[in-house]
Amino acid sequence: MTFEDLLAYTRTLEGRGLRTLAKDAKFKVSVSKGSILYTPESTGKERGHTFKFARRVFERFLKTKSFIPRDYQDISVNASYMLAVIAMYVESKE
Repeated sequence: MTFEDLLAYTRTLEGRGLRTLAKDAKFKVSVSKGSILYTPESTGKERGHTFKFARRVFERFLKTKSFIPRDYQDISVNASYMLAVIAMYVESKE
């Protein structure tokens, strides 16, 4: 699994309704130049992860295999969205 593979997979999810793992919150995802964007249904306001921070979450996941958002709170408050995407990506590879 590489970060670039994850980005390619994330692009296939654009426009779909997704849910976080921990709180089952609905959101949508998209990839723009330099960022992964998450739009929670509850607010409709886009939140972004620059590739720099998204890559850090992904790399920590590869080391820990943890799907618990608090394990990433020192990197990003948006980790719960990325973890949902990572979980779907991992499942698609099984």
